[in-house]
Amino acid sequence: MRMEHLSGVDLNLLPLLDALLEERHVTRAAKRVGLSQPAASRGLGRLRALLDDALLVRGKGGLVATPRAEALREPVRRAMTLVGEALARPQEFDPKRVQRTIRVMTDDYSSLVLFPSLLARLATEAPGIELFVPPPTKLSTAALERGDVDVFIAPIRSNELGASGLRAELLYEERFVGIVAKRHPFSKRRPTLTQFAAARHALVAPRGTRGSQVDDALAAKGKTRHIALVTPHFLVMPFIIASSDLVLTLGERMAKTYSRTLPLSIFAPPVSLEPFRVGVHWHERSDRDPMLAWFRGELHRAARGR
Repeated sequence: MRMEHLSGVDLNLLPLLDALLEERHVTRAAKRVGLSQPAASRGLGRLRALLDDALLVRGKGGLVATPRAEALREPVRRAMTLVGEALARPQEFDPKRVQRTIRVMTDDYSSLVLFPSLLARLATEAPGIELFVPPPTKLSTAALERGDVDVFIAPIRSNELGASGLRAELLYEERFVGIVAKRHPFSKRRPTLTQFAAARHALVAPRGTRGSQVDDALAAKGKTRHIALVTPHFLVMPFIIASSDLVLTLGERMAKTYSRTLPLSIFAPPVSLEPFRVGVHWHERSDRDPMLAWFRGELHRAARGR
C-alpha cells in the first residue's frame, strides 16, 4: 500500500489488527478493543481486502497467522505504541530532567544584562538546557514567525505584534546615560546641549540602521551631532570609548557594569530621552509549551536580578 492511499484507509482498523495479531482469536480480539464479535469479523474482512491477504486462517489449534500477518505484527505494535505516546496526557513538567536546546535571538546588550543571572539559575534548576544564540545578523521577529528561534529578546515595538501571532512581555526598562573616558571634559562637568551636540559621538545600531532617539531629541532642539563611529555591537564600545574622545549614549546597566572595570565616567545627557523597554517575544504556537513558558519565567527572574 503506497502512502498516497493512506487517506482512504480507516485507521480505526489499526487497533483491531493489533489485537487480532496478538490474540489470534476474533472474539478475544473484539473484547480487547470494545467491539462486538460480528463487528470484529466484519473488520477482519475489511483488513483482508485492504491488505490483499487472509491474515488469519484456520489451523489445528485455532487461527494461524499467515506470513504476511507475522511480518505485520511488530510494525503494527510499534505504530500503536507511537500513537499512544503521541496522544497521551503530557507528564508533569520537571525542568531538572529536561534535555533541550532553547534558541534565543538577542543582541549583546541583553546578553550582558540577563545571561549571568540566567545561566547561574539554569545550572541548578535545569542543567540539561543548552542556550543557542544565533548570530544577530537580522534582529527581527520574522525569525519567530518562521520557527527559526524559540524566543526573541529585544525592545518592544508595537508594530511588530498582533496580527502575526506574536506575543511579548516586558522584561526590563532601561534609562539612557552618556559615557566618556575619564580624561574627557564631560567627565568633569555635565555638557550643555551645544557642547553635547558638537562632540564626536559613537552609535550602536544592532539592526544596521542609522538614526536614534538621541538624534530625534537633538533635531527637536534644532541640533545635529557628528557620529564618528557606527557599529552593531554593544560590548566592544565601552573599550573604544575608554581609549578615545568619543561620546556614547547607552543603557545605564551596561554603563555601570563597564565603569567598574574601565576608566569611564557616566553623565546625564542634556536632552530628554524616554527609557527603552526590552521584552521577551514568542510566537503563539509555543503558548502551551511548558518548557518555554518556564524559561520565560526564568528570564523575568534574571531581569529582576534574582
